[in-house]
Amino acid sequence: MTTSPRPPKHLQAEGRKYWRYVVRHFGVAPWQEHELAVACESLDVIADCREQIEAEGLTFVDRYGQVKQHPLLTVARDHRNLFLKAVKQLGLDKSPVKTADDDDDPFRRLYE
Repeated sequence: MTTSPRPPKHLQAEGRKYWRYVVRHFGVAPWQEHELAVACESLDVIADCREQIEAEGLTFVDRYGQVKQHPLLTVARDHRNLFLKAVKQLGLDKSPVKTADDDDDPFRRLYE
C-alpha cells in the first residue's frame, strides 16, 4: 500500500495547502516531489510578500522624493513565474479530476 507524500516541514500554510491539493487531485510521483516543493515554496514567498506589501503599500518615496514601487513586488512577480514554470513542468496546468467536494476547493480557479 502506498501512502501520499507528506508536505515538507519547512512549508508554510499556503504551501502546505497547495501540496495537499496537488497530491489529492493529481497524485505525485517520487521524482516530482522536489518540483512540487519548489512550487509550494514560491506560493509561501508570494504570500509573505503580499502580507508585507499590504502593510507597507505598493509604493514608497525614496530619499530623492521619487515614488518607487515596493521592492517585494519584483520578488512576488519572480516567484509567481517560478510557480507557473514548476506547475507546467509537473503537468499541473491541466484540469484535475473533479471530486464531489470541489465546491470549496481553494485552488480550483487556477485550473479553470
